[in-house]
Parts: sequence; C-alpha cells; structure tokens
Amino acid sequence: IVSKIDNEFLANFDLSEFDLIIDAIDDIPAKVALANLIDFKRQIFISSTGGARKLDPTRIKTTSIFKTHGDALAKKFRYELRKSGFKGNFDVVFSDEEAHCKDLGSFMGVTASFGLALASLALRKVLAKKN
Repeated sequence: IVSKIDNEFLANFDLSEFDLIIDAIDDIPAKVALANLIDFKRQIFISSTGGARKLDPTRIKTTSIFKTHGDALAKKFRYELRKSGFKGNFDVVFSDEEAHCKDLGSFMGVTASFGLALASLALRKVLAKKN
C-alpha cells in the first residue's frame, strides 16, 4: 500500500471491522484524526510516540497518553487531542529519555524496541479484554 494516512484516507477506510488498532504514524494530525475515529467501547487502540533521537531502549514505558512525560511527540499529541475535543483515553509506548541530537534520526535498537513494546501491549490488551 502506498498511501499517506490523512483525513481523506481515513474518511475512505472502514475501521469498524478491526478489534485492535495500533498507531505508529509520525504525523500528529493523522494520529489525532485516527484516535478520533476509534470506537473505544468496542475497539482497542494503542499508539507509539517519539522514538527518534533516543539511544536507550531501557527507557521505553507504557502508560496513558495523558500520563506521558519527557516525550515531545506525546506532548504535542496530547495538546492536539485536547484541542480536537477528544474525550477518550488510550495507552501509548513512549520513552522518557531526553533527545540526544537536534536532527531527526533513529537508532534501530530503540525503534525496534518500540515495536516489540507495542506488540506486547497489544497482546496484553487483547488477553485482558477476553478475560
């Protein structure tokens, strides 16, 4: 699939058939638009925040989007969610590590660990919902 996730894409994509939606989008408007489409009574939604410019995968944590700290992407995401009138809550994978450089760049050890943390969180959420 070669598409950009944006409002137009989301307007034409039926999310209703999915029980679990994992967000790893880097674009804040797209993240906010996606979060606002989730049926939180029926669907599980989890999100990844800022793994760029980080070096220490042991600093990766999971919590509510509204309890993250030390993560600039999560902070901007929270701000834009509130601005959009978002009333839900969901867990995210984030790092509280301070950024190590000004330019965007990624260390595969951290980004891969974000992916593993997302997979673990997804499995735990599905199992918790089943029980």
